[in-house]
Amino acid sequence: MDLTVNEKGQREVRGHHAVREAAKDWRTYSSDLTGDRDVRIYKQLPLELDPPRHTKFREAVQPLFMSAALEPKADSFEVLAARLISESPSAAATSRPSWPFYIRDRLPDHRLQPSTGLPGRA
Repeated sequence: MDLTVNEKGQREVRGHHAVREAAKDWRTYSSDLTGDRDVRIYKQLPLELDPPRHTKFREAVQPLFMSAALEPKADSFEVLAARLISESPSAAATSRPSWPFYIRDRLPDHRLQPSTGLPGRA
């Protein structure tokens, strides 16, 4: 495996085949961490889980993302998307690209709860 150590002393896996090999070796290259601790104190699930917990999590939530589960909500998703777009500030009115930040700041949001079934913000 093409493994190097960078200037910070961190191991780096380089190259397509080496990355694929490392991805299968979850005991050596674990994802079981909470990344960006300066930004958040929670795991990004299922990305920061190793097998078998990752597999169990995916099996539990996958039915929620199947066509049969999403199709009944399609109309409410379209209404929500149209509302978010219409309420979005224009990029000219802000000092940063507004769309990604606007959406990020509203997910999850109490206004999304009726169409998604997700709990809203307190």
